[in-house]
Order: sequence, then structure tokens, then C-alpha cells
Amino acid sequence: MIFYPNNNNVIELHLIISQVLSILGFVILIISAYFLRPALRVSPIPKKNAPLIKDGIYRYISHPMYLGVILIALSIILNNLNFVTLIVFIFLYIVLRLKANLEEQLLKTIHKSGFEKKKTLFPIRGI
Repeated sequence: MIFYPNNNNVIELHLIISQVLSILGFVILIISAYFLRPALRVSPIPKKNAPLIKDGIYRYISHPMYLGVILIALSIILNNLNFVTLIVFIFLYIVLRLKANLEEQLLKTIHKSGFEKKKTLFPIRGI
């Protein structure tokens, strides 16, 4: 990820924004993984006996890992905007939204009282 000028020695704004989004997405992913480590899974199905994470970035954003992925995908789209990347991004967003909804429903059943308290701390949905 290097800022590079085009042929006219002018830095293109979309490339800078793309790189910032990419770096921000990766930072959010790393911070999210750090706070989620006792309950970290690829699957939206919560780990058995895993605690409900309410600390760090999870205090402000419901699904920061999904947000990180979305920001990285947006950075890719800025570098290569075309019909295919736009359709893939929309599909990715829908899949992550469905996954987040499933995860929230499962967490509600596992952590009945704690999840309701957690929801009041989350003004930002994340995605």
C-alpha cells in the first residue's frame, strides 16, 4: 500500500481514499479479533460457553469484523470500479447482513439478559 502518482505526477484522490479505507478496515479487523479472541469463530454460530463480548470496539459497533471486511471491499471497489465489482460488493453486503442477523438471533437465545443490555450500548450497527 504505497501512495503513488499517476503519469502526471498528481496523486489521485480515489487511490488515497482507497488506501485509507483498506488500512482502517485491517485495523478494525485486528482490534476486533483481539477483543473477540475467547469467542472468535468464522461461523456466525457462537462458540459453546463463549462469553458475550461487550468490551473495546464491541462496545460501540455490533459487528466490527464485518465492518472491517466491508471497508476493505470498498477500497477494492475504488481501485477497480466496474459492474462486476459492484455486484460482488452488494452480494457481500447482503451475505454479511444476513450473517449478522443470524448471529444476533443466536446470541439473544444464548445470552438472554446480557444481550439486551449489550444492545443499549450499540448506537452504531456496524454494517
